[in-house]
Amino acid sequence: MRGRDCESELDGGDFRHREDGEFREGDDEQNDDDGCGDAVLLFEDAASEQIFYALVCVLQRAMVCYLICMSFVASSSPYTGHASNLDHIMLATDILCVDVTSAFFVLGGFLCGFVYHSVGPEVWVKIRAQMLAAIFIDLWIAGVTAVLIGSLDALIKHRFKFVDIPFTLFEHVTAVRLFDVRQAPEAPHSLNVSAWPVMCSVWCLMSVASTFHTNNFLRGHLGAVGKYAIMVFAVMGVVLFTLFGMLHSRSNIFYANATAFTYRTLEFNLGIHFFYLLDKNDAIVTNLLTLVHQSSPGIIFVFVCIWWSEIGNEVVLVNTVAGSGDSGPDAHMVCLRMFPRNNCLRDHHAFLLRGCFLGITLISLFAYENSARQAYGSSGASKRVLVQARVCVSAVAFAWPVYLTVQFIFQITFGGDLVNRNMPLMSVLQTTFLLASATLYTLFVKPQLTSLLLEAVRNARSGPPAGASEDVELSSNFGSEYSGP
Repeated sequence: MRGRDCESELDGGDFRHREDGEFREGDDEQNDDDGCGDAVLLFEDAASEQIFYALVCVLQRAMVCYLICMSFVASSSPYTGHASNLDHIMLATDILCVDVTSAFFVLGGFLCGFVYHSVGPEVWVKIRAQMLAAIFIDLWIAGVTAVLIGSLDALIKHRFKFVDIPFTLFEHVTAVRLFDVRQAPEAPHSLNVSAWPVMCSVWCLMSVASTFHTNNFLRGHLGAVGKYAIMVFAVMGVVLFTLFGMLHSRSNIFYANATAFTYRTLEFNLGIHFFYLLDKNDAIVTNLLTLVHQSSPGIIFVFVCIWWSEIGNEVVLVNTVAGSGDSGPDAHMVCLRMFPRNNCLRDHHAFLLRGCFLGITLISLFAYENSARQAYGSSGASKRVLVQARVCVSAVAFAWPVYLTVQFIFQITFGGDLVNRNMPLMSVLQTTFLLASATLYTLFVKPQLTSLLLEAVRNARSGPPAGASEDVELSSNFGSEYSGP
């Protein structure tokens, strides 16, 4: 990173238009991207391009890992109502889900800070509008689907509550994931258990510009002390939520905040703060990045050992709360968990700051030019990463209703007993069907709906009609100086 050497280019954003019929090198590989209504990203140098696509690919893998975890959750006994062979790995799956989701939001904040810093605020507003339109299309359709499929599933399993229907629709229409604060079965819960990261992403995207403005304000008015204030703001919220959740393990503090946009925005902003200080060549953050990069193999190995060591472990259930007749060994427990019917976690399992450190470790793997180049030696093949990332975002929104639908179809076709005995295989088939259907939806349905929504918003605001596709040049100074330890 070269400090502010490219400041004039970054402030301008170089937002250029491309006339119809004019193609540049690589356009044949980006046609799929254009079809989804997104801006075409051009890069000033190969290093910026490789780092950008490497980070997007890490986000994509985090989403796939989350989808696999949710497939295991949907196939476990607390949700199916029958004994499952996956129950022995569910504690490890829940811990992995806690860490991966925290790392996802830190990575997302770092990547959005990278893009915002490169293209400038005016261009960012255009990019953000396209992303928000696509996200809301996913949420609205997934909300209706989840109400239909989830209500049928709840009726069959004798868990139906009418209040869950308006609660689910409200969350998906507004993306306000905030009011699911009690894990008791009689409390209102969303019928789309897995869609909360997409809802939280809406508010995370809305906070990017204000976070940069706040950081600039602190540096401008506090001088050298400003960077320390930014560091405090970056970690204070995450630390407080982690400590309160662990200290009050028999309360709903962890449950109410683990999937709420208020807390996840703090993790997202942690990634933005980390990029901001790294861009300013702060010595503390730079040395931390170098240390984490050099230690990354050992850190990843420790995380794998943490997850692997919990396979087969069971949590001792205490403090049972009286409730309805819902089945499940710990269905009425007030404890540390992310979802209302998941297993109870021990105090050290719910250490949210651990997942944030995992996110910083993953960032360090691609914060050096040579590391990104090893990951993406050919920039042409990396163009499709954006399409794959959009598929994963849609898959997260639709995961739960699709998983339930696949279980319904197989139970009708092969019988419930056979399906319940083969839940490990079902978890693989569920994820496969989900990714296949999300790919078809993203390529053929979502672009048209997103375009209609953007056009409706422009007409409502009396803005100009949609024009030709726009090219955005990402001319970032990121990755120039850090060529490796």
